[in-house]
Amino acid sequence: MCVFIIKEVSIGWITGSGGAWQGFFPESPTVSGVSGGDGRLVANLLVASWRRVNTFPAMPARYRPNVAALVLNRKGKLLVCERINKKGAWQFPQGGVDMGEKLKKALAREVKEEIGLPKSSYKILEKRGGYTYLYPDQVKKQKSYFDGQVQTYYLCRLRKDAPSIVLDRQRCPEFRRYKWIRPERFRLRWLPAVKRQVYRAVMLDFFDVRL
Repeated sequence: MCVFIIKEVSIGWITGSGGAWQGFFPESPTVSGVSGGDGRLVANLLVASWRRVNTFPAMPARYRPNVAALVLNRKGKLLVCERINKKGAWQFPQGGVDMGEKLKKALAREVKEEIGLPKSSYKILEKRGGYTYLYPDQVKKQKSYFDGQVQTYYLCRLRKDAPSIVLDRQRCPEFRRYKWIRPERFRLRWLPAVKRQVYRAVMLDFFDVRL
């Protein structure tokens, strides 16, 4: 019969009294007992049991709510805006939802802030949600709580009396310029890699366009 006694919990080696079995296991229990075949078996079982107890399931990703606007003009062309800090990076107006804020209210705020359009200047035609992407590692370091964003997209059509797009309403504008394109003229190369799958899905869902 082999009797093993858990002596202490430490970071280091699991050791046997006879030196016949040992190995490095972080934060593992130190045990003592009889060496030999039975000793190794019991030690392995003990380590396997310890690992099961101390293995935690992966935490689900934490997504920040976000809204985005697909703005169509009276000719059916789609608005895209070029980021002010990266030439050639075109995207749709979008932004995060504040704590306790309703999605439609967040949409109206972001559209007003980023492209200068009041909510009275467009009509919402369609809404789709559940589009998610994860932040790249360098962004995760800045976003201490969230791992990515879950987006809700709104398809909007400008009304006849809608004012012109204005990009410099904010103290720190998001975009440098804008243009109107046919949906099928959108290019994935305008986007960072992490957003491309979402844009593929959005363009297919709203415009039946495969990117």
